[in-house]
Amino acid sequence: MRTQPISGESETVGRLLDLVNDQAWDDAIALAADRWQEMLEPDRFDVLVDGLRSMPTEVYIDDVHLALAAGAIFLTWGLSEEADVRLDAESVLDDPSARATATALRAHATWWTTRPDRALGLLDQLEADLGANPGLDLVPTPGFEPMTTGRSMLAVSRARALALCGEIGPARTLLGDLAGRDETDPVADSVSAWSTKAWVDAMAGDLSEARSAVDIAFDLAEPDGWDVTPALAPARLAMALINVRSAGPGDGSDLVADATEVAQRSGAFALVRLCEATAAMCGQRDRVDGIDARSGQVFVPVADTVLAAWRARDALRAGDIALAKRHLTDLRPHELTVGPWTEASLAVRGLESTARVLGDLPAPLTPVGRIGSMLARAAVVEDGDERRQQVRSAVEAAREHDLAGALAEGPAGLAELVLEAVDDLWPDARLLSTTATDTAHRPELSARERQILGLLDGPLTVKEISEGVYLSPHTTKWYLSRIYRKLGADSRADAVERARQLGYG
Repeated sequence: MRTQPISGESETVGRLLDLVNDQAWDDAIALAADRWQEMLEPDRFDVLVDGLRSMPTEVYIDDVHLALAAGAIFLTWGLSEEADVRLDAESVLDDPSARATATALRAHATWWTTRPDRALGLLDQLEADLGANPGLDLVPTPGFEPMTTGRSMLAVSRARALALCGEIGPARTLLGDLAGRDETDPVADSVSAWSTKAWVDAMAGDLSEARSAVDIAFDLAEPDGWDVTPALAPARLAMALINVRSAGPGDGSDLVADATEVAQRSGAFALVRLCEATAAMCGQRDRVDGIDARSGQVFVPVADTVLAAWRARDALRAGDIALAKRHLTDLRPHELTVGPWTEASLAVRGLESTARVLGDLPAPLTPVGRIGSMLARAAVVEDGDERRQQVRSAVEAAREHDLAGALAEGPAGLAELVLEAVDDLWPDARLLSTTATDTAHRPELSARERQILGLLDGPLTVKEISEGVYLSPHTTKWYLSRIYRKLGADSRADAVERARQLGYG
C-alpha cells in the first residue's frame, strides 16, 4: 500500500491512507464505501483499490453494508475475484435482502464482469425472488444508491443486457421512460443509466434521443469525476456513432480511443468489445490499438455480430474472398449489420442464397435497421425500377431520421443509385465517408497530462517522473500513453516536438 501523498490529494484520500496505515479497518472500509466517488481519478483510485485489498476478510463478515459496498467497488473496476469474496461473505449470504442486492449489483456489471446472457438470468432470478417476497427490499448501499434504494435500476440493467445480446429494440423500450422518472427516483440522476440510453439510441439510429442522453450523461458525470470512469464510455461511443451516422463533421476528438483506454484500464472487457465494434462501424479500426487479448474471450453477441459483418465486408473490398467467407460462416444478418452482411454475402453466397436469407428476417425495430433493410433488399432485386424505388425509400427514411451516414452502410453496388436519390430527395445531405475523424487539431490535454508533458523534455526516467508527480509508475505510463496518442506521437522526443508545434510548453 502506497503511503506517500498524492499531488493535490483530497482530504478523503489522506484520511483513507491514515486509517489503512493504522489498520483501523472498520473506519477505513466505512470511509471508502461512503466517499469512494471522490477518488475516481485513476491515481486516487489506485489508492482506494490497494486500501480495500489490504483489509482482512474478517472486516466484512458481520457488516452487510460494508461487504456490499466493497464488492460493488471492485465490480466497477473489473476485479471480479475480489468482488466475489465480499459479495459472497457470510453476512450477505445469510440475509435474503443482502443476497438479492448482491445479485442486482452483479447483474448491472455487464460492462465489467458479467456476461449479458448471465445478467439476464440473474435478473430473471431476482425478479422471481422479489415477486415471491413482496416485503423483500434491496439493501441501500453507500455509493451505489441508484442500484440499491429501489427497483427502477433493474430495468436499466435488463435493457443493457438485452442490447449487448443484440436486442436493441426491446432495450430502447425499457429505457424510453427514463426522462419521465420522478426526480426522487435515484435512477433519474444515474450516469450509468443515461450513458446506457445514449449508446442504445445511437446504435438504433435515433440520433435526437441519443444527443439528449449524451448531454445529460456528461452534465451528471463531470462535477463528480465520473467522466474518467467506464460509466461515461458508452456515451462517448454514442457521440462517435452520432458523428458518423449524421455524416456531420467530427468534434476533433478520438472518442472511440478515449472510451477504449478507460475501458481497458478498468477491466470492462465487454465495453472494450463494444469499442472495437464501434470503431469498425465508424471506420476507425486502426485507431483502437493494443486491445487487451482477454476482451476477445468475453461473449458480447452484438459486438461479435457487428465485427464479423464489418470484417467480412472489409475483406471483400480488399479482394480477400476466402477471408470474407470465413467471417460469414454461421453469421446471420442482424438489423444493425444487414448492409455490410448483404454486400459480403452477395459475393460469397450469390444472389439467390442472399435473397432467401433476407426474406426470412423479421421486421426491423430501429431506424438504422429499416434503412439497412431497404438497401439490402434493393441489392437483391433484379428489376431496375423496383431497385431504384427501394433506394429512394431508404434515402427518404434516412432524411426523416437525419441518418445520412447510415446510407454508407449499404452495399457498395448501390452507391450510384444512392447518390442519384440523394441529389433528388435530399440535396443538402452531408454525405461524408465513414473514415476516421480529422486529427489535425490541437488536442485537449488535462492538467495532469500537461504536468507530465512538461517533464518529458529532460533526462528524467519514467520512475523519476512518477515520483515527481506522486504517481505510481504504472499510472504514469498510462498517462504517457494518453499523451502520445493525443499528440499523435511515437516516442518521447516526438511528443515533445509535437507539443511545441501545437503551442504547448
